Amino acid sequence: AGGWEGGVGGGIGGGMECCTEGNDAEGQQRGVEVLVAMAACLTSRARSGDVVIRAGGDEFLMLLAKADEEQTQTIIERIEADRHNAPIGFTMGHAIRRDGASLDAALAAADQSLYAMRAQRPGVSR
Repeated sequence: AGGWEGGVGGGIGGGMECCTEGNDAEGQQRGVEVLVAMAACLTSRARSGDVVIRAGGDEFLMLLAKADEEQTQTIIERIEADRHNAPIGFTMGHAIRRDGASLDAALAAADQSLYAMRAQRPGVSR
């Protein structure tokens, strides 16, 4: 994917809160609607060339092509500033892929960051 063949890139991992409970209470169709709305919410805050992916379950991943720490932080701040417009609560973590580092290692670091942030938020499902 553009910008991820090598070099620097940012990754933001996000997990929605209470998605499973919503599915159970309101049905699978409502869960799908929330997933689609969350994808649109994240995509609207990404830069041209960035990619938003549903990583599975209630987790999303934003791949930020050729983004350094400052650019990644700017996107995180953009998302956080507009958190109230998201269709559901969420938690984010991030990592930067450095020259020579594997994509798998960067994604694992973003995932670890996400879980560390969730642990800091009382009442958030893990």
